Amino acid sequence: MRVTRSSPWVVWILLLALSASVTAQVEVKRRVETAPGDEYDSAQLSDQEIETVLLEGKVVDRETIEVGVTLPDRVWLEHQGRQLSAAFKHLDYERAGLTQFQSAPPELNFKDSYRYERAAYLLDRLLGLGMVPVTVLRRVQGKHGALVAWVEDAITEQERLRLELAPGETELLIRQRADMRLFDALVYNLDNNLGNQLWTQSDWKLHLIDHSRAFRQQKSPPESFDKRPVSLTQELYGVLRSLEESQVRETLRKVLSPGEIKTLLARKQLILKKIERDRGKYGDGFVFHETPVSPGSPSSGPGQER
Repeated sequence: MRVTRSSPWVVWILLLALSASVTAQVEVKRRVETAPGDEYDSAQLSDQEIETVLLEGKVVDRETIEVGVTLPDRVWLEHQGRQLSAAFKHLDYERAGLTQFQSAPPELNFKDSYRYERAAYLLDRLLGLGMVPVTVLRRVQGKHGALVAWVEDAITEQERLRLELAPGETELLIRQRADMRLFDALVYNLDNNLGNQLWTQSDWKLHLIDHSRAFRQQKSPPESFDKRPVSLTQELYGVLRSLEESQVRETLRKVLSPGEIKTLLARKQLILKKIERDRGKYGDGFVFHETPVSPGSPSSGPGQER
């Protein structure tokens, strides 16, 4: 029998193919072990428990989200047997002067920062809304950014409208969207498009994401807020009225500048004045609505920014 000697190139190709096969098997195993189906439902955990996983969890997988302008990453974290996924936003951009946009008015001293994600979460919990997912600040693989807890099994408002989905009691949608409009006015969020409004159909709870362009240094709420009657619960009205300057400053001092906090407080006062005007014009029965029954109340959150 004749034995032929293989070319070094053939051997090299075979070794390369074998290496690629092993690498692929390891990658498949890793993704199976960290598959979203193995994750905990964050709705079953308290805010503090979710914060612990996000802050101390080991990153076991990561992929780029091909949606939006900032292209955040989705990461999976594991901590003491619990596994959660989150969006990791690390853009921290500031441009002096006037910035022009194709589909929005020009803006002076434009900012887009991951720190505003944490600020929105802290303020949301301070108001007792529970609409903004748990958010922490931490470094992931060498980059500073914000980890925003992933809202599982959710559809966007755009998808809901396209599919014509709604709960049996449409008041659940109307009331939560009214609270959303007030919150957007308070944080001056002009980037709340239909893709940033998420609904979990199991409880028809509204979740608000993407606040990296909020907290503009404008003393007045957006004009769109003043053009329509305000609607809110009496509980939220009471919290907003009793919100003290010292409490806001202590909670947000590590994520907002003194100027951003000052204009936030100025907007709060103007929002309260609008509520009083609308009460006089339309009556309390129109302005105040009851708290939605189906969505769960917000879990206990952090007291201050650490």
